[in-house]
Amino acid sequence: MPTDAGLSWTAANERHAEAIALHLGIFHDIVASNATVNLSAGRKLERFRERCGDDGFDYAANAMVDLPVWERAGEALLVNPEGG
Repeated sequence: MPTDAGLSWTAANERHAEAIALHLGIFHDIVASNATVNLSAGRKLERFRERCGDDGFDYAANAMVDLPVWERAGEALLVNPEGG
């Protein structure tokens, strides 16, 4: 299975994600929301599974909406969690 190291996944709009990726210069590709698809929660999990297979990814996130993705990830990391 190909590695997706250097790949950024975000529910942010692809325009913002592309600008940040270009600025940082550390990602070879991004997967992000666009005008028709909000890539969060279940939709993000579907895309992970399409690209990486079942349990073929690690995931770092900050919100409860990410729980479905964390449950399927090989490693789940909590980053700057939301309060509550």
